[in-house]
Amino acid sequence: MLFIDEYDETESIPLAEALQKKAEKKASDSGLPLAEIKKQGINKYNEVRRKHAIEFLDKLQQNLETLSNQTIANLLKALIALGLSIEDEEELEYWLNMLTREVLLRLNEYFAQRSNLSLWKQVNSKAKPENLDLLASNDVSPLYDMVGSLKKINLAKTKSETGKNRIDKFLGKMQDTLNNDLKLQKDKQRQSSKRKKNQNSQEDNALDILKNKMTAEGIETGGRYWTEVIADFEMATDKSGFARNWVVDNARRNECDIQKINELRGIEAKKQRETEQQELNAAKERELSRQQDENQKQLKQEKERQDNIKNNNTNKIEKEFQNSANRKAAERYAEKKQKKTGKSLDDKDIKMMKIKAAGNNGR
Repeated sequence: MLFIDEYDETESIPLAEALQKKAEKKASDSGLPLAEIKKQGINKYNEVRRKHAIEFLDKLQQNLETLSNQTIANLLKALIALGLSIEDEEELEYWLNMLTREVLLRLNEYFAQRSNLSLWKQVNSKAKPENLDLLASNDVSPLYDMVGSLKKINLAKTKSETGKNRIDKFLGKMQDTLNNDLKLQKDKQRQSSKRKKNQNSQEDNALDILKNKMTAEGIETGGRYWTEVIADFEMATDKSGFARNWVVDNARRNECDIQKINELRGIEAKKQRETEQQELNAAKERELSRQQDENQKQLKQEKERQDNIKNNNTNKIEKEFQNSANRKAAERYAEKKQKKTGKSLDDKDIKMMKIKAAGNNGR
């Protein structure tokens, strides 16, 4: 049930009247004409009343999204949107009257669905609703609150005491009717919940009976045949009768067992294929690793061979270079000796040079 603060039209009157007198006194002290003094007083009065109404509407706007009747909510939104344009009490009263008419229209719609009798007869004769199913699609609580709002508006607006009492009495009977409908609705929901609970309890008992019967027949719990029987039970309309009349279907049971065996065989065959494939992959990886090691070994041997060839060539070149250097040195020596002594090299000189060259090559 949604509770919203009722708009109290009289709440702002004392403040509005006090500020009206203050505005009139200020205008009088300024020496303004009597008509202008009255005008400023009325303007101040209306300003206070309008501000009070706008503040109420701003507060009410926060609760609009929770209203079950969005027609009323939309009207209230329009009222709030136009709140700043309300110039006087007559305009505010116009919108309140429109809201009242909308509430009455909504109540008429409900009572028209509730019974073929007129609204007056339904309220005064305390007639029960002809179709209880309609109550499930109508939220009665907000309607009850709406009638309460109408009662307060009636007390504030209706001038005649006789008319005020007559309307209040009729609205009170309407509230009593809605309250009885609400009780019927709750009783129906409780009975429905109780029936559903009993039905669930009976189904649980029937399921236990079925499971005990299958266990006594030696059916594997959770197996293929067990699962299929439980599925048939869930689909059955009369679950108690299904459990009571159930007997084992050996042909179907054997078929399920054969299917399970075939599935297991298929699983084993699949595992065997996976194992063989894993072993084949491992063998391929070992062969690849061996080939890589062999290639590395061959590359290392080839590198060593190339290094040896390179070293030998280097030594040969160095030796040839050394022999060439020795020959050049001998030639320079012979040339110097011939210039110095005027003689050519003799056998002794040649022998000594060979010994010296052999020593240099050893180094």
